[in-house]
Amino acid sequence: SKIGVNASIEKAVQHIWDLDVNRLTPGVDYVIDVQQGKKPYWKGDNAADPLFVRVNERVFRRPTYRTFIALLDNYKAEVGAAEVVTSQERAENKAFLKAIMQTGPMQFCHKYCRANKPDIVPADQTGFINLLHK
Repeated sequence: SKIGVNASIEKAVQHIWDLDVNRLTPGVDYVIDVQQGKKPYWKGDNAADPLFVRVNERVFRRPTYRTFIALLDNYKAEVGAAEVVTSQERAENKAFLKAIMQTGPMQFCHKYCRANKPDIVPADQTGFINLLHK
């Protein structure tokens, strides 16, 4: 069924999930080995083997994955550590936002947010990207 911009947030989020045709399929696009598992409160990682057994390398050529991976070295892991954001990092952030805005989930997200917060969310995609980039 068609979900509109007046739907509850729960239905809207489910619709965003349903629109995601770019999602990876377990067993097809990747295989993981959880081994003995891990509790969130355990310190360290005692797994003998890597979590990912196999990842289809083609997925990394998809625009959303490629631009996301480019972001991964842009952030410091240390809490409270000052960061210097370079022009290249700003360009990578914008490239990622532009890539995800080409997807159904983000196009619906923009429409939904605009319909529900028109005083905050710009109507045009560039304005929405700028809002997300803040």
